[in-house]
Amino acid sequence: MTQVKNKDWVKISYTGQLDSGEVVDSTENMEEALQFQVGEGQVIEGFENAVIGMTPGETKSFRLEPDAAYGDRDEEARLTFRKADIPEEIHDVETGHIVTLVNDKNDQMPGRVVEVDPESITVDLNHPLAGHPINFEVELVEIVEEPAE
Repeated sequence: MTQVKNKDWVKISYTGQLDSGEVVDSTENMEEALQFQVGEGQVIEGFENAVIGMTPGETKSFRLEPDAAYGDRDEEARLTFRKADIPEEIHDVETGHIVTLVNDKNDQMPGRVVEVDPESITVDLNHPLAGHPINFEVELVEIVEEPAE
């Protein structure tokens, strides 16, 4: 039977959970399985590596430590903006809101608002799952000959 190798297009069904059992990502409520090309960085590296060698119909459970998933938390990855220096329509954000920051190169970076006071807003640029190991249950649905558009 054919096994997944680097550069193959695959379709998978999966569920990712934290150690607490909280589901953080799943294809369960999607219309189709997730499709991606192995080795192209379309999903986290540890996830790609775990799929290599699987055969259609095979299921696999694995755990990704933070360094193979979304990285360790960087407590320095916080930016504080003075409200006087940002557009007024952003002044009403609340803790927990997701905002998109744009740098000088027009790169977009999502961040979570972690603190708001009368003078400033602080944004955490860590991925929400940074620092967490993730436990995955994956089924290889198929190795795709022609990727869907």
